[in-house]
Amino acid sequence: MNVPKVFEIKLKLIIIRLMWLSCLFLFLACPLSASSTYEPLSDIGNSAGMIGIGNIEGFDEGAASLMQNPASLSTIYRISISTFYASFLKNDVQFMSGAIACRLPVGVVAIGAIGTEIGGIDHTGQNNGQYYSESMFSYRDITYKAGYEVDLSRDIHVGVAGSYFTQQSYQSSAWGVNLDAGVYINFDALEVSLTGKNILGKALHYKEPTATVNLVVPATYLMSVRIPLGILPGMNFYGQYKSVPAHHKELLAAGARYELPIFSMLSISAGWQEYLVLDAVQNKTSVGVVLNMQTLKLNFAYEKSNYFQQDNQYYFSVDLNL
Repeated sequence: MNVPKVFEIKLKLIIIRLMWLSCLFLFLACPLSASSTYEPLSDIGNSAGMIGIGNIEGFDEGAASLMQNPASLSTIYRISISTFYASFLKNDVQFMSGAIACRLPVGVVAIGAIGTEIGGIDHTGQNNGQYYSESMFSYRDITYKAGYEVDLSRDIHVGVAGSYFTQQSYQSSAWGVNLDAGVYINFDALEVSLTGKNILGKALHYKEPTATVNLVVPATYLMSVRIPLGILPGMNFYGQYKSVPAHHKELLAAGARYELPIFSMLSISAGWQEYLVLDAVQNKTSVGVVLNMQTLKLNFAYEKSNYFQQDNQYYFSVDLNL
């Protein structure tokens, strides 16, 4: 057998498939709506594993893939349950997500939710020039998701996920719907994740005491890759390109994860990413640890950012795969 010739043929097939899928991704990436100030909760992250490699999406190998790229649900064997927790601003803001996925005779189905809550907010009144607290209320922002993945071939998988947004704060509330779509390609020497989020260009419908306001949820488009380093078994490199047409910005991220040879259940990671604060591009770094015991996987991540009041952030998530 002529090994170099076989390798050349496989490489050409991979390139051809990637060209077709890239064309599909660029077609989806056409902006569908005007800009908006609403930022989806999924931009924060939904897994300590993904945050540990620079918030690179599409390679979580668990039910949390529903929030990233629904096509990546293809990695689920039977049943997967994922949970994620973080707190911000000295525990004033609680952030949580959870998902469950189940393999069917054809494809994988998943449901989940991601949300944040800020409690103990004062509704103030005024008496003789003095302000006082009349009552307390909470702010809640929850996104519910349901998705489905199907295999086009052994190497190529596609998925879609619907989103239902809800917000509640004192006398105002909001709701909206949208759609994510993705492609996941798994070759021996290359994995590619292509995702379009909130691609319908639908708005959140806010109901205020005196008016109704519609706010468009901005679409985002991501292309992520995972490349194993053959000369160092257990080492994987990650890269991500993210387009945010509503802000006219393009964001990059890079990361690496290494499975320790002396203790294969333990892996360490590091990542760097660009992110938006309003229309300004900032960057932050992260490190992570994953303890993979097959059925149970524990993920921990530490993130360093430029936020002066809390520049040290910790994340924790659990994956249960049955």
